[in-house]
Amino acid sequence: MATIALTLAGTAIGGPIGGAIGSILGGQVDNAIFGKPKIGAGRLKELDVQTSTYGAAIPKIYGTMRVAGSVIWASDLIENKVKSGGKGQANSVNYSYSANFAVAIASNHIKSIGRIWADGKLLRGAAGDLKTGGMMRFYPGDEQQQADPLLLAAQGMDKCPAFRGICYVVFEGLQLADFGNRIPSLSFELFEDEQHVSLNRILNDIAPNMAGSTSDEQLIGYQIIQENARDALADLASFYSGFFTEKNGKLYYSNGRKITDYAIGKEYIISVDNKKISKPEHNIGAVGDAPSHLLIRYYAPERDYLPHQVEVQRPGQYDRHLNIDFPATLNMQQAQCAAMAMLNGHYDARHIWTAMLPRHYKKMAVGSIISVHGDPFSWLITETQQNLAGNLIKARRYSDMAAMMDNLSNMPDMQVAGHIAQFDDVHGPTILRAFAAPIFDAQYSHRPMVAIAANGAQHGWRRAAIFVENAAGDALVQAESIAQNSITGDVVQAVLAPAKAEFWDLKSRIIVQLDRKDDILVGASNADILSNKYLNLARIGEEFVQFATCQPRGDGRFELSSFLRGRFASDEAIFNHMANEQFLLIEQNRMNIIDIEALLPAGMPTSSSSDSAVSGEENLSRLDGMLHIEAQGLGDEMPVEAQIANWDKFTRPLRPVHPAIYHHPTDGTQISWQRRSRIDNGWRDYVDIILDEPSEKYQISAFVNGGVNAPNNAQKIELSFTDKNNFWLLDSEKQAIKASLNIPPDELLGLEVRQMGENAPSAPLIFLI
Repeated sequence: MATIALTLAGTAIGGPIGGAIGSILGGQVDNAIFGKPKIGAGRLKELDVQTSTYGAAIPKIYGTMRVAGSVIWASDLIENKVKSGGKGQANSVNYSYSANFAVAIASNHIKSIGRIWADGKLLRGAAGDLKTGGMMRFYPGDEQQQADPLLLAAQGMDKCPAFRGICYVVFEGLQLADFGNRIPSLSFELFEDEQHVSLNRILNDIAPNMAGSTSDEQLIGYQIIQENARDALADLASFYSGFFTEKNGKLYYSNGRKITDYAIGKEYIISVDNKKISKPEHNIGAVGDAPSHLLIRYYAPERDYLPHQVEVQRPGQYDRHLNIDFPATLNMQQAQCAAMAMLNGHYDARHIWTAMLPRHYKKMAVGSIISVHGDPFSWLITETQQNLAGNLIKARRYSDMAAMMDNLSNMPDMQVAGHIAQFDDVHGPTILRAFAAPIFDAQYSHRPMVAIAANGAQHGWRRAAIFVENAAGDALVQAESIAQNSITGDVVQAVLAPAKAEFWDLKSRIIVQLDRKDDILVGASNADILSNKYLNLARIGEEFVQFATCQPRGDGRFELSSFLRGRFASDEAIFNHMANEQFLLIEQNRMNIIDIEALLPAGMPTSSSSDSAVSGEENLSRLDGMLHIEAQGLGDEMPVEAQIANWDKFTRPLRPVHPAIYHHPTDGTQISWQRRSRIDNGWRDYVDIILDEPSEKYQISAFVNGGVNAPNNAQKIELSFTDKNNFWLLDSEKQAIKASLNIPPDELLGLEVRQMGENAPSAPLIFLI
């Protein structure tokens, strides 16, 4: 009868755990038990190595595991161009790349897939959301799955396999910017069974002819690769201190929990053959033969299934190490208990008992547990030999390591230290803010710029692709993506009151509800606000303000007060506030500032000549219309849209200020004003502000008095252009103008003054004389 012994003693003699599984007597029994070699134990591997090797083994998965895949198909990289640049700038082209590929991850059916890591970074969250652009399709590996449509289109119906029986995933259009524009190395969290898997189930799957098992151990997960069944069984049995026996061509597994198979009485402990053995022998190996340190490497769910290790040791002067790789998912307590039990088992395995027993003990086989009269320990038979003198057996001291592990498992739970779990939150929908950008940089004072900011209410929001439609309504043009979230919200209580531009507004108080409740706003001193025009700069409605006082009110709400109003030439919006306006904290490094002229269609003028600037009317309509912006983040099923009206308004000169009227008794009426600068908003004594136009020129027109906000379509007469900041109108000229406009002599005449700019004239300053 052929027998097998898978024990710690056999391992200690024959090599590392998981090496040889003892001796198999009789090749026919070997084949009857195992069949042809087909399945083997996988060694513990680091998870950052993704292969694409012909003939490489694909692991078989039980329970929950994290595995690296094998690329089974890939297309060429897909290149995408994004152009940028414009007037006064060098044109540039930014390239981005994506890839289509398929990865095989298991050679058996998998219920579901969880998280995915790419080059160690989280690519897919537990909720199934991809953290970068692209699509993923999962095929569980059943026998009915159909070929993937992308592979089918690329390879053809007659050449494209469905990979039935293979679990694989297909990535389509996966953006590669986060991975150095190459296909990253992926690892996958797989759920073959959402419950713990029993050792008995694994053993029966490896060796279908196994007749029985007494195992009740549970694993979180386990993986094997295709080599041979013998090594797979050896790894499992050695780790759990179990053993196999063969009877009548059947394989049996025992975890050693039974107490005794045979009891050897005193009357049988005798000498049978004085020439060979005079009495039973109890030999004890050297202490140094047993390991003093035992280390187990395994996959730890507490570390996102990365390899982890536990090490135990016993005191003594000897220093012998034994390292064990066990390709299973265990919690730290399971691994610690197994390591301590195995170390004790190796220490006990030094005790060897040899005896010649009468022939009627011939039924004792390798793997049987015996007790000997007068000996408190049990013994596990490792060798048997029958001859004419009797039955020669050799046994080693048996430690019930399964029971030891049960006792050790009552210890308090242990935690894996030194691992920081990766951030995993659903991306969520995108919040888009788009508006005409004021002049943050003087070199772009004559170029229409728009600012685009984005945010997400959920913590997982990361980025959004941006698309801009030009004024002519052509197709959307892709702009640079936004990769950082801005602080956005809404004014939920009170409204900014009318106030003077560039003055402190100490009356207004508003409460802002931020979209993301973990964002914060902080106050600043008045001196700091005055010394830094970007500090606490916010856009509320259409007005840019700076706030000095900020009081948190809880749940993402903040009360703001002490405002410096009308910043960055936004004084036109001071009187137009309404309830529930949008709030945006201006942080330029978190926004996209886009040069619209770089996106204008061919044939559309990008700048006006000085002559057209003088006439001005065509410039008023040159960039009229709504600018359409779209953003799409990873959590958006449809693009988020925004439209910008008057998106070139910050390229126009500012409305003149400080109107003055002087009536001369003989020379008529003089009007005067002061110009302003879009790039110099400071007023300094005895120093002219910077002129930010090619030349200083004003247009004076007369109109029928319809109020201070005279409509552009009012009846008007163009009177003059001047390069001075004043204009004389004789009484006779005034009466002639009134007559031409049919204005009664006793009514006031309206005059408007516009500063002419390179792109368009300013809004008018109104005089009534």
